[in-house]
Amino acid sequence: MPGATQAKDSDEWDVLLREFVIKDSQLDLRGKSLTYVSPKLWEKYEKTLTFLDLSDNPELGKAGIPEEIANLGALRKLRLVNCGLTSLPKSILSMTTLESLELEKNKLTGFFDDEEFNQLSVRLEALTYLNLNGN
Repeated sequence: MPGATQAKDSDEWDVLLREFVIKDSQLDLRGKSLTYVSPKLWEKYEKTLTFLDLSDNPELGKAGIPEEIANLGALRKLRLVNCGLTSLPKSILSMTTLESLELEKNKLTGFFDDEEFNQLSVRLEALTYLNLNGN
């Protein structure tokens, strides 16, 4: 039953967001065996979340990181270390508040060489730290 699986996943994200968020601004979900990123994340913390760590969830690479991640308008630090990612959402390039982006130990290839990337408007004005080691 697909509906039952979605309800279970929805409940799981409710628990994760309730138990692992700190003062509505920091969320550390390292190593939680995540297989996707729930829309509940940006629906609930769109204006308040400043730190997000989804590292060590290698199954995230199958579903990928959704374009809506850019809806986290206050996000300053994003850690996606060892997530099995082969690509990134283009919307990350428009995250004007992002200061630190950690992408090491993934399988990213060609993201910054992509012809489409060269035509995008990169607006990472606050970015001071980018780690791509191990890709």
